[in-house]
Amino acid sequence: GDLWSTFAFGSEQAVAGAIYLVEGTKVTPLPILGEPPKLVLHGIYFSARSRRLYGVNHDEATGESIEVFDVLEEDGVSLKHAGSIRSPLFANFALNDVVEGAVKDEVYVTEWQGGGLPPC
Repeated sequence: GDLWSTFAFGSEQAVAGAIYLVEGTKVTPLPILGEPPKLVLHGIYFSARSRRLYGVNHDEATGESIEVFDVLEEDGVSLKHAGSIRSPLFANFALNDVVEGAVKDEVYVTEWQGGGLPPC
């Protein structure tokens, strides 16, 4: 995502991000089905077990979140937005990484700073 603009001026000023599949030297933007919020992503994680992709999202309009995508592999690879995970414990711009847990719908997240940043 456009983290430079996001941290400096707020996510409203950031260019919306995308998710790419990289295979050797071939780079392909993945189509996204559904209606995710503006994507200002980093800290993504793909689970081969559940076929889900998770990403930390810093969109101030909808709040700090983990975006969840189902990975579809019919006629190429695409993503379907499965939902957003939000919590009042997720401070503004504070999340850093996400991994899938051992049971269905369990994830672990890390913060890179405990208090978050004030809104821009």
